[in-house]
Amino acid sequence: MSGALWWLPSLIVFGGAAVAAVLLVRGLRARGRRVLEAEGRTPEALDQRAGLALVQADDVVRQAEDEVGFAEAQFGKSDAAQVARAVSSARQALREAFLLRQKLDDHIPDTESDRTRWNTRIIELCATATRLVETENSSLSERRSVERDAPERLAQLTAGLAETEAALPAARATLDALARRFSPTAIGAAADAPRTAAALLAEARRSADAAADAVSRGTLAAPHLDAVARHLGTARTTLAQVEHIAETLNGAASELESSLADTRAGIAEARAARDANPLPDAADLIGDAITVAQRAADDAETQVRALATGPTATGAIGAANGARAASLPPRADDGDPAVAEADGESATDARRELVPVGGLNPLPAIGRLRDASLQLDQALAEARSNVERIKNAQAALRGAIFSANSYIEVAADFITSNRSRVGPEARTRLAEAERQIVLAGASADPVEALDIARRAARLAQDADALARYDAGPRQAPIRG
Repeated sequence: MSGALWWLPSLIVFGGAAVAAVLLVRGLRARGRRVLEAEGRTPEALDQRAGLALVQADDVVRQAEDEVGFAEAQFGKSDAAQVARAVSSARQALREAFLLRQKLDDHIPDTESDRTRWNTRIIELCATATRLVETENSSLSERRSVERDAPERLAQLTAGLAETEAALPAARATLDALARRFSPTAIGAAADAPRTAAALLAEARRSADAAADAVSRGTLAAPHLDAVARHLGTARTTLAQVEHIAETLNGAASELESSLADTRAGIAEARAARDANPLPDAADLIGDAITVAQRAADDAETQVRALATGPTATGAIGAANGARAASLPPRADDGDPAVAEADGESATDARRELVPVGGLNPLPAIGRLRDASLQLDQALAEARSNVERIKNAQAALRGAIFSANSYIEVAADFITSNRSRVGPEARTRLAEAERQIVLAGASADPVEALDIARRAARLAQDADALARYDAGPRQAPIRG
């Protein structure tokens, strides 16, 4: 190859590379276009989609505009106002979409980017308009379905209304029976349930009559039917209070008897523990808990007997209250009103806890029994803990006294052997240790005696250490 053609091989190589690159780019573009066409994303396909969406959305909105008139005629303008607002919003979205379509169809050339962006926006606006209309169409369809079912729904509600009205006498009878046994406080708000339910049922009956009139004339019945359902449901819930309080109070009567038996058993156990307890403070603590529990048990027993006797027990309750009031401490007033107010406060509070004449309330009595039982349990637990502590102290006391005496003897022997060299500090510690060990032996409280014996041992060790220090470095202290 001549020197003038030295560049020819390079030209062939680079030229081939350029041709390959061009072919690759064209291939990628063709492939991308095929993908876009398959997905409907080419400018032409997007234009077709936008046009179709615009036609379909316009048809939907036009039909909805006709539907507004039908809804106003059927439900009234106020009830159809929401539908009208939704259709107006949908039409506004379509106006913007048509404006964009006009820009695409005019004589002014558009870039591919603009056409893609505007067509995409048209599709979005059409979807928004369609969604607004379809939501309200669904609501209208549901309301029309309700109106079509109004006669059947009215019949069902009327039957439920009659059934609930028929339940009023039974509820009143149940309350009368409860009132003969239990106090107004025990019955609570349920006492007004029949009267409240009757008023609600009267409102429901008026709404049912209005619904029946609307059904017969072909006008809107759903609001009246909704009112019937609302008042009827509230009336049923109100009447259910009567059944609930009856179950609660009758169950409480049984629970009171069971709780009383448990408390009586707890009192017996506490008395045995009090009598066997060697600690006066623990015995007093148990005794206080027994007093509270006994008072609660006596009050509960009065109610249990009255409940077992039945509604005729009012006189017996009054007699029981009189006897219990007579047994309470007198008011120590000594003629002084101020003293009477202060000293008689506890007796007055106790009298308020008596069973009220004319009715029973087992619920507070159950609460008092439970509180009393809890106080008994706490007192017994503390007493047992104290007894266990005493037992442990008694077991350790003998060893502690032995150790203390041993330390005292060692210190005393050393001081005796080195009396001329031991100062007052060691002798004072030893004297105090000897005094403490005597106190430990004389103490009736094992816990206290154990503490004293240990203190005596420490004092004796200190005395020995001080004595050996005074005697000189050749004397090493004895370690226990």
